[in-house]
Amino acid sequence: MADTILCNAIRRFFKTKEAVTCVYEKAWRAYSERATEVVITSANFVDGSTSGQISGDPRELMMACEIILQEMEAAEAGTTLGSGVVHTDFSQRIVGT
Repeated sequence: MADTILCNAIRRFFKTKEAVTCVYEKAWRAYSERATEVVITSANFVDGSTSGQISGDPRELMMACEIILQEMEAAEAGTTLGSGVVHTDFSQRIVGT
């Protein structure tokens, strides 16, 4: 699971789907080159640019971007993600004595 703080930072500084995709692509390039860290200071795309500085393990950035993109795509489709806290319910379990 991606770090909540990292997801929140990406949501705040890279607000559009295009910007998050750009961050994802930069993290993928770093990961595919076997870099152990990537620093993303800005994202440029067709209709504009955005900036902020996020650094860390490329895999963690990719996981965070994937979660955020799934959220954005669900919002566009008018649905919600089925993820969240899962609680195990043992109340229906038969217990022998």
